[in-house]
Parts: sequence; structure tokens; C-alpha cells
Amino acid sequence: MMRVIGLFRELVWPENARLPSIHASKGALAEDMVMPVLMYLSMGTDVIDVMEATRDPFDHAKYISGGPSLTTDGEWVWRYDLEHYVRLYRLGLPEEFLARVRRVQTEPVQKMSVKEVISEVLDTYRAAEGGDPRAVLY
Repeated sequence: MMRVIGLFRELVWPENARLPSIHASKGALAEDMVMPVLMYLSMGTDVIDVMEATRDPFDHAKYISGGPSLTTDGEWVWRYDLEHYVRLYRLGLPEEFLARVRRVQTEPVQKMSVKEVISEVLDTYRAAEGGDPRAVLY
């Protein structure tokens, strides 16, 4: 099963108390990891495009177009708005994911077809929204 990163209770409706709060993760990513993480996230394969704007939970005056859209690298699944939160708020991410980001310099991410991964991405994300600990890594 793939795993979801960057999924927080404030980003799902209705809110799920089993998911962590995004506010607890603010500022937890080391400064020197921000750019490598942003570059990695931008290399993923877009799987689901959602025509919806997400309100920034830190600044309610800001909206992120396509926020709940889903992207994957074949191992991890993340929402499109994760890049926004990493860039502006240095959201902490699991060390296992950060290790993958560091390895990318020698193991480039392979692009895949959406058809190859769509079912697994959807199943994993639905499980993560429900708080399934096998699907989410904090």
C-alpha cells in the first residue's frame, strides 16, 4: 500500500480528530530541506485533479487552487497544496519520506502513467482520510 504524507485534520471534511493538526507541524522542516522537498514534490505524477480551492489554515485570506488534487511518486501520495504549506510554513514531514528525497539525487523518480496507479492512490487516500494508520505517515 502506498502511504499519504501531509494529510491533516484541517484539510479533510468533515474534520477527522484521528489525523494530526497541521498547526503542530508548522516550522518543523529544516530550512535546508525546503528546496529539495519542493523539487521532489514537483516531480510527482498528477493523478486526480480537483477543481476546488482550499483555504490556507494558517491564513484564511489565502486560497490554494486545486488544493485537494492528488500526486504520487508510486510510493507516496500527497495533496497538491502540500507544496504551498512546505514553502510558506516549513511543515514537518516523516523522516522516511525525507530520506527518499535525499536519495533522489542518485535515483531519479520515474514518471508513471495515471492508469498504473489511480486505483491504489484512491484506495490509499480514502483509507488515510479515515485515519487508517497503515495509510498515513506523520
